[in-house]
Amino acid sequence: MDRLITGIITPVIMKFKIEKQFIIALLHLPGIKRKTAYKLLVNLDRDILSLGELIEYLSDKGDIKLKSTLSIDDFDNALKVAWQILQQSATYNIKMVSVLDDDYPKLLRQSNDPPVILNYIGDITLLGSKPTIAIIGTRDPSPYGERYAKFVSDFFVGKGFNIVSGLAKGCDTAAHLGAIAANGVTSAVLAHGLDKVYPKENKALADQIKQCGVLVSEYFIGTQMSKKNFIERDRIQAGLSLGTFIVECTIGSGTMHTAKYTKDYERVLAVMKPPLRDYNETRVSGNQMLSQTGKAVAICDNYELKNLSIVLLSNQAN
Repeated sequence: MDRLITGIITPVIMKFKIEKQFIIALLHLPGIKRKTAYKLLVNLDRDILSLGELIEYLSDKGDIKLKSTLSIDDFDNALKVAWQILQQSATYNIKMVSVLDDDYPKLLRQSNDPPVILNYIGDITLLGSKPTIAIIGTRDPSPYGERYAKFVSDFFVGKGFNIVSGLAKGCDTAAHLGAIAANGVTSAVLAHGLDKVYPKENKALADQIKQCGVLVSEYFIGTQMSKKNFIERDRIQAGLSLGTFIVECTIGSGTMHTAKYTKDYERVLAVMKPPLRDYNETRVSGNQMLSQTGKAVAICDNYELKNLSIVLLSNQAN
């Protein structure tokens, strides 16, 4: 299990005050994308409590190139959008935490591409106060895979972990349900605004997660899901977690995006070793490829699960 051990470097975040409205506005200015906004925020060298201070700050940041010249109308429009988002979010009890806030999840901040803002419903501190593992996989698992997802979730709840997944059908749902059945904590990362739940049949499950964990999304209220959003969501699942456990997945599935991000972030990647009868099944082709190429550790028994938990907890301590 030595190959599971990894090192993590924490970036230094300067502590200056900036109102949430101005952070949201920053993300809605022409030519300023997520990564540029992140650079502007982590290099913050002053308090920004007014529109004038925001304009002055952007004018001074010549070392961070903007794609377009910004006008007063651009700032006014961005601030109006930001105000609407804050007002609408409040009606759904959606709160926000920025990368500059103490409650922002530490592991996510350490990733290569953290969201500037996380929208959430529930207890965001649970993503920092407990060790985390992402348990994910196909939307169409075998009966064995569905049972195993619940079993692994139950196992890690017993070790004190917060179970992170994506609220999708199949393995994600099983992982969340396994955590709830074990009276544990579970967190769901969504690929759209938190005013909606997808799939609709998981509305009751989402309501349960709000009570025993947290729903999170980098997308503001009203944002519709898209293929691009799901891929970007996958980086957050990996970023929030000490490691990722894949139950079942095909080589071409979306789960492989999370696997890639997990490796990019130098986190632990593990997969379920399928039973012999399923070795040649397409639904576990991703498991086989990841384990056979040495990108993931294949887990087949409780002893290996225990070792995995020990390594993850050791990485958290480091």
